[in-house]
Amino acid sequence: MATESSLAALNVAEAQRRDVVRSKLLADSWALTKPEVNFLILITTFAGFCLARPVESYGFPFLLLLHTLVGVLLVASGAGALNQFVERRFDAQMRRTARRPLVSGRVACTRRSKEEHRYVRWSAPFRGPCRH
Repeated sequence: MATESSLAALNVAEAQRRDVVRSKLLADSWALTKPEVNFLILITTFAGFCLARPVESYGFPFLLLLHTLVGVLLVASGAGALNQFVERRFDAQMRRTARRPLVSGRVACTRRSKEEHRYVRWSAPFRGPCRH
């Protein structure tokens, strides 16, 4: 009986530890995308979308706006992660940026690479064909 209760307590503690690790990983992945900068990029994209819309159009293209914002968000998130990878040596030297997930070692470079490529891959359906 005592052994079963101690095993149950260990299982609960292990599950709680996994949840904490998972939530820290999600928080670090979120920080890699530079959400504050991406919010400003989305506001600018929204304003540009509304200003570029023809005056004579009858209905507002909400679906096109949604696809545009999601695509821009995913590309900007991948670019933010790539930027942190490229500048990790310089970020380690500055007090303001030394706590970033990649520099502090909370996220390994291989994990970060997968994260960055995931955002860029997810944005592919929203980018549309390339135009020159």
